[in-house]
Amino acid sequence: MPGTPLLLGAVDAVVAASRLLLIVACAGRPLRRPRRPRAHRHPERTTGGVLIALGTGTAAETIAG
Repeated sequence: MPGTPLLLGAVDAVVAASRLLLIVACAGRPLRRPRRPRAHRHPERTTGGVLIALGTGTAAETIAG
């Protein structure tokens, strides 16, 4: 049949578009949480604590050495 490849191509395009739209819809939900300002506090506090610990260790090594 001459129209079969065209029909199969159209079906494949619809399936691929549906799959990509589903991926986009599912990926949007987990991205909302890190965008909130409250979500940034914990990593910033942790990073600050690590930097203070490294600075204290470097200062103690410099004084002792």
